[in-house]
Order: sequence, then C-alpha cells, then structure tokens
Amino acid sequence: MSAAKPETGALDRLNAAIGERDVGVELSASADEVFPGLAAITTTTRMFGCAVLLREGVGTTAVAAATRGMLESAAQTKWRRGPSWETGAARGQLEYERQGLVDLILRYGLFVPNVDRWLHPLHVQAAIDPVGSVRAPDGKRIIDKRSSLASALLGMPSAAAELLAMAGHANATAGLLTVSEGSAALGSEASPVGSALRAHAVGSVGVHASELSDDPEIRGLLSDLKDVCTAVTKFPMVAPPGPVTLPIQAAGTAVPFEYLPTQPIHDKLLDDLFAHLTVFRDLMKEGPTPYESPSKIVSLESALPYLTAIDTALVCFAAAEAHIATDLAAVSARMLLEAGARATWTFGDPDRAEGHYAAIRNEGTHQRAALRQRLRSQGVPDHVIDAVLSPLTKALAPDHDIVRALPPGTPNKQPPPVEQMLSLGMGFAEEGWLALAYSLLSEVTHLTPLGVLHATARETPVGPGLSHEMTALAVDVEVLGILTSALPHAHIIAAGIGRDIKDWDRAMRVAAARIHNAPRPLHFLD
Repeated sequence: MSAAKPETGALDRLNAAIGERDVGVELSASADEVFPGLAAITTTTRMFGCAVLLREGVGTTAVAAATRGMLESAAQTKWRRGPSWETGAARGQLEYERQGLVDLILRYGLFVPNVDRWLHPLHVQAAIDPVGSVRAPDGKRIIDKRSSLASALLGMPSAAAELLAMAGHANATAGLLTVSEGSAALGSEASPVGSALRAHAVGSVGVHASELSDDPEIRGLLSDLKDVCTAVTKFPMVAPPGPVTLPIQAAGTAVPFEYLPTQPIHDKLLDDLFAHLTVFRDLMKEGPTPYESPSKIVSLESALPYLTAIDTALVCFAAAEAHIATDLAAVSARMLLEAGARATWTFGDPDRAEGHYAAIRNEGTHQRAALRQRLRSQGVPDHVIDAVLSPLTKALAPDHDIVRALPPGTPNKQPPPVEQMLSLGMGFAEEGWLALAYSLLSEVTHLTPLGVLHATARETPVGPGLSHEMTALAVDVEVLGILTSALPHAHIIAAGIGRDIKDWDRAMRVAAARIHNAPRPLHFLD
C-alpha cells in the first residue's frame, strides 16, 4: 500500500459524505430522470473506485481515463440544467447510440446473435418509451464547444482535461505522471503532482456529475479537497460553472429489439471466465521487470508502456470481479485495446516498423509541446509544468522524455486514427469485431445512456454492476491488449536483463486463448 497522502484523505472524507446522500432514481421514472439518475449512481461508484486506487497507489492511468468520462457526464449535467434542455433528449440520445452500434455491425457484416442484450441490458420503461425528435449532445461535444466549461468543472485550467484524455488514449505523456525520483512503481502509482491532480479532478467533476454541487456540506468538503491538492500542484483554481447552452440535436431512428432477461447460465459463464483469469493473472505477475537491470538504470521507453499495461490489466480484472467499481473494467479494457492497436500498427510490419515508431514518437513530441504551451498560457508556472512533463533529470533517466527533440520544421507525421488501427485485424474470424468492441466499451467509459444501462445491469454482492456481456468483453479485450501491447516490450526488457522468456510468452498465449474462448458465449463477438 502507498504511504498516506493528504489528498486521498480529503477525497475519502468527501466520498464518505456523498455515500450518506440518496443518489439514486426510481427505474419507473421518465427517461429524463432515469438516465441522469443512473449516471449519478455510476459516477459515485466510480469516484469511490478511483479513491481506492489512488489510496493504494495503483491504477493511476485508469483513474485519469475514468475521470475524463466523469467530466463529460458532468458537462451533460450542466447542459441539462440550462435553457437548451428539451423533454425527451435523454431518450433520443440512447436511440442515437443504439443506431450507431447497429450501423457498425452492418458495416462490417458482423454476426452478433445477442445484439438485443447489447442494446437493452437493463429492462426499464424509459429505455423502450417512444423516441421523440431530439437528443442531448454528448459530453465531449459540450466540452469541445465550451472549453471554459471543462476548467470550471475541474476547478483548474482546462489543459488538465487534456491530460485526462491522454490517459484514455494510451498517450506516453500521461504515463509521465507515474514517474518520480526514487519511485519503484512506474506505470502504477501517481507521482506527487499526478496524485494531487487526479484527486482534485475526481472530486470536482464527480460532485458536479452526481448533481450534489448545491449541497453545502459537499461544497465545503470539495473546497477542502481543492485546497489540499492545489498546495501540491500549484495549478490556478477556477470558479464553478454557470448554465450551459448548446443547440439540441436530432434523435436517432428507433431500433427494434426484444428484451432477453438474464439467466443463471450468464452467471456460470462469468464464473468460468474468472477461473481462467486467475491462471493468466498469476502468469502475468511472473513476467520480466525492468528493475532487474544490472545497471540499475530503467529505460522508460520500454518500461513505462509495459508496466502501465500490466497495472491497467490488474485494475480491469479487479473491477470485473467486483472488488472495485465494476465499470472500471470497461474503462481499462478500452485503454489497453487502443494501446494494443497502436503497438500492432507500430511493430506489426517489420519493413515499416522504424517509420511507424518514429511517427509515434513524433506524435508524443508535438502533443507534449502543445500541452506545455497551453498550460503556460493558462497561468501554470514553468516549474510546475516541468514537474508534470519532465519529472526526472536526464542524469537519472537518459530517455526520460520518452519523446525526442525534433529539429525546427520537422514534418508532423502522425499515426492514423485508432479506428484505422483497429481495422488491421489480429488473426480473428471477424476483424471488425475490434471496432465494435471499442465502441461498446466507449459507451461505459463516457457514461452515455446506453453505457450507464450496462454499468448497472448486473447484480453483484456490492450492488448494481457492469452487465455480463460488457464484463466478459472487457476481460477478453484486456487480455488481448496485454498480448499486443505488453509482450513486445517484455521481450525488449528481457533482452536487456539477460532473461529468456520464451516459455513464459508461450504460457501467456495459451492462457489467453482459453480466456478468449470462455467469454464468447456471453459477448458473441469474433
């Protein structure tokens, strides 16, 4: 366990007060009440899960990605309280999401026999009521149109929202927030600045997303949390947000489906999956570690993506088994699916690997330079920016920047969008299933109406949790992400420490194949 930090104590006190509030909704209510209510329930559960991870000193990248989703949910909450809201907007948004998934299935010609359970995981009247003509804008669009809203919801410069988003997209810069001098938990535990940034963001956007920002006690505890965190980060604080206006959009076309209730076989299939998962998790922990290097110098360039992938997978597995907030399984799986797609694009073709690797490095260089400039323009002092983006001296880690200095005028060659990288296929029967998996996991990550239905569809010992289908998909995708993103770096690390890992690699792949076969009767993809 990590040493106690003031910011995690302040976040725990805030969460304890939130836990005493009645954050919930009657499932028989209208769509305009049910979907925001389910989002508030999922948000508070996600807040509690993020607090556990920060307190334990693990899963810091997953925390950032999960918080970005809460930020988008908070933006929708503020929009709903403004003058642009129209009755039926939440129901229209759900149908728009359903239609998008159906379109994706048709585009790739996928066979998804249980599509009804994907489209309607929780049987509430609000999800089958007639669809009107309008839909709510998604949280990302609201933030993109109103950048000042992000800073107001976070209570700090909006560039912090970019740091959160980078975590969700397997960005190297986000990994730097797990790096600090003397740390033995690269990729896992947040640096002092990283921990304070995350605790501040979790508390601030969580309070707004769960619609508790008007509660005097909650406001006071949130103010205390911000003070504690700002003393570490030195980020300027920003005032709370006012009403948000943004034009309404057209709803999606109604998608026909039939409700298929959960059966005992669904629980048994998950139990079987978890049994296979135990073997894979134990094997994963036996992999090489960069700390075995005889030189005692850890190369972040391979160590950071490898250790972050392992850490993210452990978060996913713990969440799937309901040891922490179950929706974090989907958040973590989406992260590692993208990391795996990037690694496949980078290293998959030996003839192009050098150019693709350079493009990934170029992307990191340009993104970090742009982020540095935005932080500076928003009043963050240079020494604070350095603590975020350059946490180590070059003497301690010669390649600590992960990215390289480019001569002025160097073309900004970028890797393709993630959707294109996902279409590469990884030897599966239906290559398009990865794109569908990414879209499904994104629904939960971003706390959309369909996402919160999935996030609360399964009964677990600790309350409503992630649906059987989404849980199975998350575990399957997470394991695939380990094979595609972590194993290439594991071989680089093993070569550096003189360890032969061929047998371990083979055992990992055999265990992964068993896991991939186990959940298919649940999610029916591939």
